[in-house]
Amino acid sequence: MLDCFARRAQRLANACSSSSARPRERLVAATGALLFLTLLAAGCGVSFGADSDETEIFEALRIEGDLAPSASLRLKLDYKSQYPVAVIVGCRVLRDGEGKRGERVVAEILTEAIPANTNGGPVGEATPEAGSLERAFIAPGQPGRYLVECYTVDDDNNAIEEEMRIRLGAD
Repeated sequence: MLDCFARRAQRLANACSSSSARPRERLVAATGALLFLTLLAAGCGVSFGADSDETEIFEALRIEGDLAPSASLRLKLDYKSQYPVAVIVGCRVLRDGEGKRGERVVAEILTEAIPANTNGGPVGEATPEAGSLERAFIAPGQPGRYLVECYTVDDDNNAIEEEMRIRLGAD
């Protein structure tokens, strides 16, 4: 099967360098060759960038308490940081569903700095320091599905979330 891929790659490379090929044909061939090589590399276990385990700061997020409207709850966020600088973390309650995140915010739970790792350094070289943040908060007053999301303020793509269903009335 690899021979088949190698022959196809060679034909694409020849099409790209052929002087008789039109510019558009060369562009299509070059794009195809790049796509093919990317897929081949992914299939062979080649990856680009650091593992998400090495760059993710969040380990676990738990919500504890009675999931009733306006009940007292407790957020527990476990993290491991290898960064030599403080990392600002935010946690909030979002309505589950469609719409921009900013428009779905029901409540802010915390904004707090995770301390700098005194032995921190480059990703993959530093030994992460474990820690946790805990905070009490009040459940939304309306029954429904919500998300509790914790994220790094400087990069909200680095986030963890937990679904929370506030039930209707007392059981």
